[in-house]
Amino acid sequence: MNNKTLKRVLTFLSFAVGAYMILASYPKLMATTQLLENFEKWGLPSWFHYPVGIIELVGGAGLFFPKTRRFAALCIAMVMLGAVYVHVAVDKEALHAIPAFGVIVACGIIIYLSNRLSRS
Repeated sequence: MNNKTLKRVLTFLSFAVGAYMILASYPKLMATTQLLENFEKWGLPSWFHYPVGIIELVGGAGLFFPKTRRFAALCIAMVMLGAVYVHVAVDKEALHAIPAFGVIVACGIIIYLSNRLSRS
């Protein structure tokens, strides 16, 4: 693929994941009842949803800007790695980890394409 196509793929993927993460941050930042019940069930501290929500919100917004895109994707991938662990090891619901795993893959692609395009 040529660089123009790769740039379009990168932009689309960055905006799609960014929008998804911004929407995903809402229940954590608003401390919805279901979310609080889940965090308690998973054995996480009662305040833990706030930093997760902030990283999702700021990371999602960071994906919109080329200068912050790689760092934002890395931060999001790390949070999603934690989500996969919680869903698989703690919650014993591997199917619930699929969206988080998909975000990790998408963030890896974003980082790869950003690095590749910055060298050319």
